[in-house]
Amino acid sequence: MKFGKKTIRSSADIPYDPERSDTLIIYRSRKGSTLEYAKWIQESLDCDIAPFDRKYLGYSILYRNVILLSWLRSSEIVGLKLIRQNHLRFLLPEKHVILGVTGIAEPSKSYEKYIREINFGLGFDYASLHLLPGRMDVDHQGASDRFMIRAFEKSQYDGMTKQEAEVFRDRMTRGWDGVSRQACLGIIQEIQSIRKEEKNDPDGE
Repeated sequence: MKFGKKTIRSSADIPYDPERSDTLIIYRSRKGSTLEYAKWIQESLDCDIAPFDRKYLGYSILYRNVILLSWLRSSEIVGLKLIRQNHLRFLLPEKHVILGVTGIAEPSKSYEKYIREINFGLGFDYASLHLLPGRMDVDHQGASDRFMIRAFEKSQYDGMTKQEAEVFRDRMTRGWDGVSRQACLGIIQEIQSIRKEEKNDPDGE
């Protein structure tokens, strides 16, 4: 990325803009639950927000903190492959990166560990991960939804205990809505904590 004739190679090269927020939310939402979390987090942190797009991912170079919000398809974090492939270009290792992922699985520590292991890959372990309760509306499933469920039928329980798989299966069958403002407080508090540290130690000493 360039500003005038200056090539940006690190965060130190980025021109300072006092009106720009220190935090950018980039969200990828299919049914609306991830977008709800994005709006709640934006309201609480008074930060910038953009939909998931390669162009907007490039804008992340301008921010100190980047919150990436997406959703789980089976055990895959949708869109993360593109981010991993370009994270050095976007200077993400120099930033505080939070990944928030919506899904209907019970967010146990063992399941979170499994999701990290199969998604993050080498060189991306600097990001923190928050599993956010999503939504399953069985009354408004389209043909693509039913196809996706059948396509990932064998793998969608990977990483779960027997009890967690039963809970997941019940939510898939009966429907479930776990979306709540309370659920994203961990992400909000993480950024607030960073801001407090930077305010107390502005020179990083």
